[in-house]
Amino acid sequence: MDLTKTRHEEFVARSPRHQVNQAPSVRVTAERVDTSGSTTIEAELLNLSRNGVRLRLAVAVAVREPITVRIWDEASGLLLKRTATVQWRQAQEDGHWSVGCSFDKTIDWQTLGELFLSGLLSTSPPGSS
Repeated sequence: MDLTKTRHEEFVARSPRHQVNQAPSVRVTAERVDTSGSTTIEAELLNLSRNGVRLRLAVAVAVREPITVRIWDEASGLLLKRTATVQWRQAQEDGHWSVGCSFDKTIDWQTLGELFLSGLLSTSPPGSS
């Protein structure tokens, strides 16, 4: 049995999603750029992998729209800035949007480690308290 294919489609491995510790010192934004200029949208970081991010936004963004994601931890001084492309979006009952984005450049292992050491990312498995 060939485990690399499922129903005649190529298997694509997905990077693990890391849970986020919500901290008041962390600011997350998504910046949109269009012909009229740029707009910064406050965001909530829901999870992060080396290849992408899931955000909660108060406004809708278009699938395939390029954005710049900034994650800044005031307490540690850590700043992560990545250009990304919106891959999917889902409306939530409260009017917000859950948005999945893929980074144009993978987060290196050292930076991922810094996100864990700063306490921004959790080592707890999803769903645990």
